[in-house]
Amino acid sequence: MSKKVFVAFGACMVLLVIAAAAHAGGHDLAVIHPGGVPASQDEQDNANKLILQIAQISGWIEDSGKAMYFTDEAKGLNYIKSDKPAFVLTTPGFYLQHRDELNLKPIDTILVDHKSATRFYVMVKKGSASSLDALAGKTLAGEPLAELRYIEKVVLKGKVDFSKSKIKPMPFFKALKALKDGAAAAIVVDEKQHKSLAGLSFASQFETLFSSDPVPVMSIMAVGENASQGDVKDLRKACENFCSTEEGRDVCLIYGITGFAPVTDADYKAVADLWEQ
Repeated sequence: MSKKVFVAFGACMVLLVIAAAAHAGGHDLAVIHPGGVPASQDEQDNANKLILQIAQISGWIEDSGKAMYFTDEAKGLNYIKSDKPAFVLTTPGFYLQHRDELNLKPIDTILVDHKSATRFYVMVKKGSASSLDALAGKTLAGEPLAELRYIEKVVLKGKVDFSKSKIKPMPFFKALKALKDGAAAAIVVDEKQHKSLAGLSFASQFETLFSSDPVPVMSIMAVGENASQGDVKDLRKACENFCSTEEGRDVCLIYGITGFAPVTDADYKAVADLWEQ
């Protein structure tokens, strides 16, 4: 029987978790999703399935990497600095904030509904606000607010001054409750969350005050020189047509991913320009 090769490397999920004590290096991946939902045991088990499929395609040496998941930006950043993983799967906000410090180089973006872009929305109670200006000084809630500068500068394009507002990053359903109960004047939600509102009995109480222009979704990036050019090439090859393969199809269905596409710094120019304003 021929020897199989495995890699403990996850390359295509927002909620990827593996609890591991070994030192990073090799093909290690840091998954950093500020404000994201903490991983459950089920999600960790699914991550193991993903890793197995990536391993069968990549051909990397067994045990040459692991994955660590963070919803706290500072902890994720400290991990990268101390353990030096080769790759990071993260948000555009994290990339813009730390691209120079960490020398982040985009490799592949995930595709959701075959798209590499998404939108954000500001939701309010019906009739409570007629423009974004009305939210100045109010309480805002929602998961995306964990990356406040990104929401302010890129998503809202500087249309709201949050300097006197009370910002409450919190999980989606808690944010909805806060809006419903009047504890928040508005909530910020992502596209998936916005679509899910249609299935809620009390959704008729809310309305969309603002829809953003399309912005990038999460991407896999190389961290400085921690990843070799060969590693980057192997990663792109492993992700190519991954969701249409027998090995990857079920894994992609679990996470709602429809594929991957190569990206470079140039794909972030528009959001980078807004970030610097």
